[in-house]
Amino acid sequence: MLSQTHRPSNATKPAGLLLAAALLLTSGCATQADTSANKERIEALSKRVEALEAALAAPKVERLTIVDKDGKERAMIGLREEDASPALRLKDETGRNRALLRLHPDGTPILVLWGKDGKGTAYLSVPGEGPPNLMFFDKDGSQPVKLP
Repeated sequence: MLSQTHRPSNATKPAGLLLAAALLLTSGCATQADTSANKERIEALSKRVEALEAALAAPKVERLTIVDKDGKERAMIGLREEDASPALRLKDETGRNRALLRLHPDGTPILVLWGKDGKGTAYLSVPGEGPPNLMFFDKDGSQPVKLP
C-alpha cells in the first residue's frame, strides 16, 4: 500500500546522517595509514549515499497496486504475473475486473471491457498483421458480433 504523502526529503535524511556519523567516527587522532583508509571508506560511503539518493528520486517498480480505504485492490499498473506483459487493470468496488489495457507478449495491444455484472464483454485487439479484431460477448458468453 502506498502512503498518502510522499516526502523524498525525509527519505534522504538517514543517508546524510550515515555520512555525518562516518565523518565523526573517523575524525580524531589517527596515523597516516588510518587517515588514508578512512578517506577511502568515506569516498565509498559518499558514492553509495549518492546512489541511494538517485534511486529515491526515480523509483522503479514492476507493479503498482492501488487499493481503496479497506485495502481492496481497485487498480493495477505493471507487469502481469502470467507472462510479464505490461498492463493496466481497473476493478469495481466488488473486486470485479471492469477494464484491462495490455500488450500481449507478441506486442499486440488489447483492450477488454466487462459489464457491471461481470458478463457482457467488449474485446478489441490490433495485431501486427491483418485488420483489428473487435468482438462482443453477451451475458451468456455467446459471441453475437465479431468484426471483421
